[in-house]
Amino acid sequence: MRIVALLALSSLLCAAAQDGVFHTGKETQNDVNDEDKVFWERFLNNFDMDLIKGSPYQVDQASFSFSDSPSQSPSNFACEVDVAVTCEDREGDPCDSIPSPNATCATGETFNQLQFSYLPDNTCDMSRNQQYDIAQCEDITPSLADPILLTCTNPDNDDELKVDTTDIGGGAPLFTVMSPTPGQSLPTLINCTLQSNSTGVPLPIQWNIIGTSGNEELDLKEAYGALQLESCEGANVDNVCIEELVFRTVLVNVGGDLMNVTLVEGSFNGGDPVDLLDQVIPNPLDPAQSATVVDVVWVDFCETGNFSYSITAEADPPNGEMCQDEDNYNQTIRPQCEISLANLTCSDLSAPEDMPQDCQDIQAIENPQCECELCARQVIFRYTQANCPVQPNGYSCSQAGTLAPSGNISVSSMGTEFFYEAISQSSDIVIIDTQNTDNCVPETLDILIDTATGTQSILGLSTGCQTGSGIDLLDSFGSLTFTGYTCDENGENTTNCFSDILLETCVENDGTIDVFVTLFDLTIVDETIDLLNGTSGLELQPGLAYCQDTTDEISRCTPKEYTVVSVVQANDTSDIGCDDNLTLVFDVPPPLTLMPSSEPSSPPTPSPTDVPTASPTASPTASPTASPTANPTASPTSSPTASPTASPTASPTASPTASPTASPTTSPSAVPSAEPSN
Repeated sequence: MRIVALLALSSLLCAAAQDGVFHTGKETQNDVNDEDKVFWERFLNNFDMDLIKGSPYQVDQASFSFSDSPSQSPSNFACEVDVAVTCEDREGDPCDSIPSPNATCATGETFNQLQFSYLPDNTCDMSRNQQYDIAQCEDITPSLADPILLTCTNPDNDDELKVDTTDIGGGAPLFTVMSPTPGQSLPTLINCTLQSNSTGVPLPIQWNIIGTSGNEELDLKEAYGALQLESCEGANVDNVCIEELVFRTVLVNVGGDLMNVTLVEGSFNGGDPVDLLDQVIPNPLDPAQSATVVDVVWVDFCETGNFSYSITAEADPPNGEMCQDEDNYNQTIRPQCEISLANLTCSDLSAPEDMPQDCQDIQAIENPQCECELCARQVIFRYTQANCPVQPNGYSCSQAGTLAPSGNISVSSMGTEFFYEAISQSSDIVIIDTQNTDNCVPETLDILIDTATGTQSILGLSTGCQTGSGIDLLDSFGSLTFTGYTCDENGENTTNCFSDILLETCVENDGTIDVFVTLFDLTIVDETIDLLNGTSGLELQPGLAYCQDTTDEISRCTPKEYTVVSVVQANDTSDIGCDDNLTLVFDVPPPLTLMPSSEPSSPPTPSPTDVPTASPTASPTASPTASPTANPTASPTSSPTASPTASPTASPTASPTASPTASPTTSPSAVPSAEPSN
């Protein structure tokens, strides 16, 4: 019976203990303890303690007490670790907020420092930069083996510059060039020499001179021989391609027992794991305790690509199974391309070679009329395929059939042919004396145009170049238009309405990634020229330029404004693309008029007087001119002469009159009498 009572008491004690442990947690701990105390006091007061007296299991009621109930649920003794990785730059900003850098370094200000990477396979011929007249590169000997030593100097005075890493072979591909004096800028030029030290004796491999004044083109990812620009830092610029990234991983013991971390490894882009266990402090970790480890890598934000980082951690509890966790970080870099049209130039090809002329300086034709001091050595026409006019002016024109776009022309004068040539539409025909090019071209030309489908004869065409009444430029004569002439021997100083111009434009990759040029056009007036020559596109690396030129024709005899537009478009990996355009405008003024001659010209006069004169400048003469007309009039004038004729009539009358007149007249009559009667 006592044993039963003792067992019952033991069961009640256990039940009470369990009741204290599994409270809902809504009561306070004091409430729980008070309820238990009341319960057991009542139980013991009512329980017959004599039942267990003398038993080996006697209970000393005076010393009987109860411990406080547990404050929380029983601990979870299973191991559990949580791993979380983040990425940030050297300033603490999230990696996904880092923008692609601006590739342009030149801002007109000098640089404090420049960072380059070493491209061991690059020779001078593989340079990619736009310092056409400044940068210099020379390969001395082929590259041998690491280590590669680097020195940089000021080429103006050979002063040595500071380089943070002189051994750039293998494990140290980046180096920074700066002034030896802190706070000072780099000189306007730097000369960096690469040397091989594999034999213990430095052997020069290559040297490069680079413009660093800030006034010439200098872009990230440009290559100067084996040196590629990766960053530039100055007063107004801080462009960096290769960023230092910090992967920060936090490990937390989220279990309920002590945890001994046994492995922490980080891997960048799937590479070999890096052991980071020694950074776990403290270790082991108590429940809810954490530790942080960091891993530093370098990432190029100037190139298209993806990068990833994975972290793995393992831990052991004092008792139980091992636990582990991992986390990953992924990011995509998509720089946008940068292209520019470096120039758009126009040159007048009619200018002398030793005096190149910009199209914006093109002058009008000085004399739009064929006029030579001695004679014309060349007369230039353009074949237009036009028919004879209805009423030719000053020449005759006849035609049979319809003229074809091409054929032959023969020119003769006074029945002697002196010029023969094949012709085509819109082409110049420079008529000369083929027997002697120094001879004058005859003033009057007889021209025969013979084509497969028709002929045209232009006869008696007078150029007037020698007489001072020459034909005007752009005058048409049947299927020929007069376009120019040459007075000097050897074809020098030619006057021609039409001039060839040379248009040139270049597209440059100013960005840090390769671009694919999909459109490169040049438009003058309404004509568009494909500078990709019909290809599907052009791939252009950073720092490279692609230049194209084309020849076109303008008229100097017609005043006109010419507009030239160059357009380029390119794709890149950002799916945004890039483009640029340039416009050039130049004018051709109207032709100059002929200078007035010294004698008055036919009306109109060269310029009117400011105020008209009140009367004619000279009065007419009172009588006819002093000299008689070339031939006498057919009959005597109606009025008598001023005095009697000097001699009597040619012969006397045949016989006297029957009787004399009453008296002779005092003076001869004003008009002689008719013939005497018989």
